[in-house]
Amino acid sequence: MYALIQGVLEDAGPPTIVLAGGVGYELWVPERARRRLPPIGSPVRLYTHLISREDGLSLYGFPIAQERELFRLLIGVSGIGPKLALSILGDEEAEDAFAAIRAGEPARLTRIKGIGRKTAERLIVELRDKASAWLPVPRAAVTAAAAGPEEEAALALAAMGVDPERARVTIAGLESAERHGSVEELVRAALQRIPF
Repeated sequence: MYALIQGVLEDAGPPTIVLAGGVGYELWVPERARRRLPPIGSPVRLYTHLISREDGLSLYGFPIAQERELFRLLIGVSGIGPKLALSILGDEEAEDAFAAIRAGEPARLTRIKGIGRKTAERLIVELRDKASAWLPVPRAAVTAAAAGPEEEAALALAAMGVDPERARVTIAGLESAERHGSVEELVRAALQRIPF
């Protein structure tokens, strides 16, 4: 029903965030993506997945389409609900979890909260053959805390839907005085040069 939503970040949660663009949408997002959202009032673009249940509708958002596809694969596994799928995607070692599925190593998967041995084995059995089609979640996308301000700003722009390479080039092209600002100032300056 909804492929993506672009709006202004009104509330960064946790556990959910709110994007407003005439209507306020409440979205569940992976924790590591939520922590790397730009400041309140900034534009954000998320790829979405809607789940309808007897008790209501839940909207899930992801900064890159690839994460949404991984979410869809995960919730297709018996016993993996949306919350556990978000937990897997939101874990700082998510890339290692996907590598463990490809390698068939359940012990590595049990390090993620909520995943026991049987669930880990089920993930491997049901998803291992599909793993060749997966692109790993880029580790650079989950290590913003260790990056410099320019890289953090580029990651924030990517979370808003800007092509990562374009984000880096735009930030590199800022004037020297602009490049020495905070992450928020870098994002604002770059957004003035990137049409949405």
